[in-house]
Amino acid sequence: GNIRVWGDPNGEPIRSFVLPGSDPEISDSFLASFALTPTANEMAVYSRNGALRIVDSASGDIRSVIAGPDQSWPGYAFIAQGEEILLASTDGTVGSMDWRKNALGSVRPRKVGDGSVFAVAPGGKFVALGGETHGLRILRLPRHDVHKLLDSKPHGGWSAAFSSTGKYVAFSKDPSGVSVWDVSAGALISVLGEHAGLVSSLAFSPSEEVLLVSGSVDGT
Repeated sequence: GNIRVWGDPNGEPIRSFVLPGSDPEISDSFLASFALTPTANEMAVYSRNGALRIVDSASGDIRSVIAGPDQSWPGYAFIAQGEEILLASTDGTVGSMDWRKNALGSVRPRKVGDGSVFAVAPGGKFVALGGETHGLRILRLPRHDVHKLLDSKPHGGWSAAFSSTGKYVAFSKDPSGVSVWDVSAGALISVLGEHAGLVSSLAFSPSEEVLLVSGSVDGT
C-alpha cells in the first residue's frame, strides 16, 4: 500500500505515503496499478482485492471510492479533463463515472463482452478491449458500437496501449509478445516477441509515436 511520487533529478521520491486500510501482510491489499489525472493532482489506485480509489497526489487522502471487492473494475482511465473515469468491469460492462460526485458520467454503463485488457485512446472517444471470448476490438464511445474488430480469436493478454495520436494500438499476447495494429486500417503491422514471459505493461512515447516500451513478468 506504499505509494511514492517521483520527480527529483537525483532519483529520490519527492513524497511517500501509505493508503489507509493497506496491510503489508495481506497480499490482496497490494496495489496492482494506478493512473494520474491530466493535472496529476489526483490518481486512481487499483488493488488486488478489486478496490478502486481516487487519491490526492499530494496528501495521500482518499477523495473517492469507486468500487470495492464486490464489484471489480480492473480497466480504468481518466477522460475529459480528469473529472470522469472510464471503467471496464470483469463482467464486461463499460461506463464512466464522475468521481467528484460519485455519479454516472457521460458514458452510460453497458455490457460489451469480456474486456480483460483495456486502453482508452487520447480524447476518450475510443476504447480498446481484448478478452477470452470476443477477441480484440476497438469500441466507439459513448455508443459502445464496434469501430473495428481487429481479431476475433480469443485473447489472453494483460495489457494494451494507444499511441499519442491514437493511430496505433498495442496488445500483449499470451503466452508472450506484443501485437501492434493500425487502428484506422484495422491491420496488424508488427508482432514483437523479445520477451520470454507474458507482457504485463505497455506504453507508447508521448513524443515518438513509433517508440513503444514493454515490461514482462520475466523481468525484462
